[in-house]
Amino acid sequence: MAQVNVQIRENGNYRESKCFLDDLTLRSYASKFIIINSDESASNYKVFRIRKPNIDGLHNSLDDVSFITELGDATFNHLTAVGKLTVTQTSEFKDTASGYFNINNGFKIEGISTESTVSSPNLNILTNGSNADQLHSHKSNKDIDLVVASVGGDYTDLWSAYAAANTGDVILVTNDQVTSVQRILDKQIEIIFKPSVKISCSEDIGSSVIIFGTNIITKNFTLVLSQTGTTIMGYEFDGDLSYHENIKLIMNDGGAGTGILTEAYVINSSKKGNYIKGLTQEISGTVSDIFTDNSGNTTNDAMIRGV
Repeated sequence: MAQVNVQIRENGNYRESKCFLDDLTLRSYASKFIIINSDESASNYKVFRIRKPNIDGLHNSLDDVSFITELGDATFNHLTAVGKLTVTQTSEFKDTASGYFNINNGFKIEGISTESTVSSPNLNILTNGSNADQLHSHKSNKDIDLVVASVGGDYTDLWSAYAAANTGDVILVTNDQVTSVQRILDKQIEIIFKPSVKISCSEDIGSSVIIFGTNIITKNFTLVLSQTGTTIMGYEFDGDLSYHENIKLIMNDGGAGTGILTEAYVINSSKKGNYIKGLTQEISGTVSDIFTDNSGNTTNDAMIRGV
């Protein structure tokens, strides 16, 4: 290791260290700390001052010190840097194999302070392979506000999630749903079904099963009917400017129902600006009419395929 001479204070005077004479060990004392560039008059510290030699070898400069060689066996029980402690690009600041760095909460990364939630327990949760759902919200291609799932979701059923939803929220439905009553969906929200997820209804509902209001958006919304009696309507559109992409109505998907559905899709009188693209699949039972437009308005855009 290259030798660097420093100034040693003895009896109030400074002398230059000698590589063949002085063996320097940096240690703290009880209730004392080693301070770099500290005020010598501070009564609570044992002051250790390092001077940087200038070009002619005179040690008359109190410039900041750069450690350009390894400190070797030097032991620091407590090292306090009053100013900045800088590690150059080609140097390392590291611990031993069995050591560790104890960093207080609220440290900085690239000059930006971290928040109080950047803590060792939370970092452990993020990096040790555990489920870190409690630390963040899941996002898909767009923000998802409420997740409906059998396990690990915000709600286990769509109806509870819908009741809790606020204007502008997005609900993601990841598990099959069941309804035995008419459902009115008239909040200005978005409901997204994962592929193959469906709502099943086996009850004889005399009127419509699902009623959509104004400005609601749905994607992959699927209703499966397996009743034995007569249901008047599957989907009823009773608002303006709703948007429904890949909406489906299936009669008796794997069920034994022999029921009758009078009308699969109906747009009510005077309603306008609704976009409806989907299909009706008749596996068993009877669908009397796939689509009825009672709006009297040409601004609705509907294309329903029967398969």
